Amino acid sequence: RGLTREDVSRFIEIAAGIVPPRGLIDAVHTQTEGNPLFVTETVRLLIQEGELGREDSSRSDSSWNIRIPEGVREVIGRRLDRLSERCNRVLTAASIIGRRFTLDQLKVIIEDTTEDQLLDVIDESLAARAIDELPSAVGEYEFSHALIQETLAEELSTTRRVRLHARIGEALEQLYGDQVDEHAAQLARHFAEAETVVGPEKLIGYSLIAAMEAISAYGWEDALAHCDRALAAAGEKVATPETAELSFGRAQALVALNRLPEAGPAVAAAFEFYEGAGEIERAVEIASHHFSTQSPSLAGDLLAVQRRAVELIDETSDAAGPLFSALGHSITSATGDYEESSKQFRKALELAERSGDHALQMRTFSYAVTADVRRGYLDRGLEKARRVIALAKDLEAPPAAWRAYVWGGIALMSKGRPDEAKDWARAAADIARQTRDERVALLASLVLNLVALRLGDWKAVTESGMSESLDEISRDWSKLFEAPVACQLGDFDRARESLRTTDEGYDLEIRDDSGDQMIVLPFRYGAGIMLAALTGDEELLQRISEAAKEALESDRWTHDQATSLVATIGIAAVELGDAETALDTYRTLEAEGVVWAIGLGNLDTLKGRLAATLGKTTAAIEHFEAAIAFSQTAGYRTELAWTDYYYADLLIERADPADQSKITELQDEAIAIAQELGMKPLMERVLAQREILKA
Repeated sequence: RGLTREDVSRFIEIAAGIVPPRGLIDAVHTQTEGNPLFVTETVRLLIQEGELGREDSSRSDSSWNIRIPEGVREVIGRRLDRLSERCNRVLTAASIIGRRFTLDQLKVIIEDTTEDQLLDVIDESLAARAIDELPSAVGEYEFSHALIQETLAEELSTTRRVRLHARIGEALEQLYGDQVDEHAAQLARHFAEAETVVGPEKLIGYSLIAAMEAISAYGWEDALAHCDRALAAAGEKVATPETAELSFGRAQALVALNRLPEAGPAVAAAFEFYEGAGEIERAVEIASHHFSTQSPSLAGDLLAVQRRAVELIDETSDAAGPLFSALGHSITSATGDYEESSKQFRKALELAERSGDHALQMRTFSYAVTADVRRGYLDRGLEKARRVIALAKDLEAPPAAWRAYVWGGIALMSKGRPDEAKDWARAAADIARQTRDERVALLASLVLNLVALRLGDWKAVTESGMSESLDEISRDWSKLFEAPVACQLGDFDRARESLRTTDEGYDLEIRDDSGDQMIVLPFRYGAGIMLAALTGDEELLQRISEAAKEALESDRWTHDQATSLVATIGIAAVELGDAETALDTYRTLEAEGVVWAIGLGNLDTLKGRLAATLGKTTAAIEHFEAAIAFSQTAGYRTELAWTDYYYADLLIERADPADQSKITELQDEAIAIAQELGMKPLMERVLAQREILKA
């Protein structure tokens, strides 16, 4: 059965003296299938070639390219040499079919051998353990190890291998007959290998079928591979319906795999083909597609397509409803224009009500939840979220409710209902596992992490379900959540390392070509401003404040992201004693009326600090009292403890003897929480306060 992943991990640790990263473990285990000899030789080769230095322990999963040593291939070759010539010839043909093959497939491609002779070859191969018989069906076999298949296939010249792929593909087409589409992925592979002989047409046709099947089964990586291969084969030729559909399928896969900036051009290519061909109905369907999620860059591309699509249709037609719904969502993500997006949602809902289209109602309300919560209208968002969840249940379409669960969860968290927020986030995570949508998994984890930070549940921050298969943004977000925990515990070196994103250190640049960067940046500023404030790093405070001000000049922020940037500037202003900026920030936050900022929690605490900086003691006390009442009810202990400290600081500064009992009460609560949660920096500050009082 081979060694397990845990066995492989332990072996690498002993042999190389490092704690192996998951990517290395998976790469070695996958390539060797746990065969002890292959594992030993592969790891030995990696060590000899200097691939396992300690600096490699943080390499990403995709960067490990595991090469099988020649000695291993020689062992396999000697084993195959013991088989008869006919057996090797048949197995070589089988190796081109794939890891798995059937007797029926061998019969149609090996013409000069009888069935009895083939069965003799099969028996010989089984006895030598070169292949295994699969119990699932009579006449199905599998090479006992992928390297046996690879070794046999590599014995063929390139010309012969290509021609054999062509012959196998054509023979299998005849074998499958009317069921040929069910084997599209297999045939696409053969015709891809044989493209130089048979041309790209069959490759493109079967790849399109295979891609659509993979999309329907949430097999996003397979779908993307099929689309990319077929589009590469099509090259610069005139676009066709097949290549248009491949581009659109590619876009769907890219979104699910969290490669959002790449998806927009693929959607545009598909739309432009159908628009140019006069197939308006299909063009509008593509523009109206319900993508699972968006980033500003993708939303901007979609917005351009959708505005063109609106010009192509009758705005009172049934086709207009899904388009207005999608247009409203793109406006929310691309520009944050709440009024304009709401206008499009209303138009979509009017058409949905007229036609009785409950699916369109559910989709539009789902988009509107995002718009409401991001704008700070929490109750509106929750009301719509519950409608979406009910509609999804009635329509037997649970995955359609994920957005309601994520943004409804954020609303619940912001209203001080963490247990409900976690339940909703876990429901979204369940949907992500079902649909294999990495972006949904990321957002569900985001909610769980935010709740855990506010509760002071440090362990949960590292165990909140972050998808292991996600790309760079997952690691980026994981570090951002690691940083505030490290800050709260006083481990500032770890916090700095978590936020170190370039060789120079802290990356504050906004890159307009990356939608993910637009999402991560407010979090990075929030985590960075906490580190700078707790360490008294005035230079970093100034840098982050200036960078946040510059970032706000972009028109691509949604309302909640912009609020986080404003709050970051406000914290820096308080720490630096910048009364002018503090006043601007205070007025902005008061005018907006929002109560929370992603990554920074309840804003009443910050408003209290800003008011205190401005000498508005009465207003500051009102804000602190509101923040304390909210945090106590919600159980948000980290925010409660820090608010206690800031409030006590204000009262100490006021120097009114009547405040003494209140100061003691605030400090006692802050110390109790700090001791329980290990919040060393807070503990030190509160104790310093008491020393000042004694003096």
